[in-house]
Amino acid sequence: AARRKGLRLVAPVANRPDAAHAPEPADVMFAETLRQADRYARRFRTGRLATVVALVLAVVASGVVVQYREATARERMAEAHRLAEVSGELLSTDVALAGLFAERAYRQHADPQTRKALFRAVTESPHLAGSVRAAGTVSVVAASQSGERALTGTRSGDVEVWGLEDGRFTGHHRRVGGLPGSVETVASDADGRVVAASDDRTVSVWTAGQSSPVPSLPEEQTPAAVAVSPSG
Repeated sequence: AARRKGLRLVAPVANRPDAAHAPEPADVMFAETLRQADRYARRFRTGRLATVVALVLAVVASGVVVQYREATARERMAEAHRLAEVSGELLSTDVALAGLFAERAYRQHADPQTRKALFRAVTESPHLAGSVRAAGTVSVVAASQSGERALTGTRSGDVEVWGLEDGRFTGHHRRVGGLPGSVETVASDADGRVVAASDDRTVSVWTAGQSSPVPSLPEEQTPAAVAVSPSG
């Protein structure tokens, strides 16, 4: 019972034969005098107290870390919201600078407020040629060298191409193909006929909308970028 409760026993040396069947030799300490027995008892109490103190300190430290992380997250959110507010104030005087503030705010803490600031800054830009709806959340954007094709990749793996004329969308659109993971890079030849894209594991190439043989990568290597020569 004493062992189940985590207790240690101190007994007179004369009782050593009676304790021969103790579950563990360390369960019983034998003292020749009362002073020695008291010293053993204090040692046991000190050890148990040290264990309790260590556990308490560990719990306190964990709480401090959690509080620090939460405080840091709140500070980042507050700073991002301040940047978003500055972006809104700059829209009427400097759209380009407003866009920089909005982008910084969104990258620091993405939420409805910073997303709204970024959307306003983009749509207020005098350089905006137009907008289109992609198949999903856009993860990468590129354009052909001729300026006649805009290419996008989405987090869901879709690769799409839009027609451009004088920097504006013509309405021509087609889905080139798809990848298993989120598209990380996309590129094309000069006129957008040959398109290449990659996710974190694979590379795919399409010619005139038809899938070409998939390039094989060395084992344990992942694609970092793709490019297509102007001639394809």
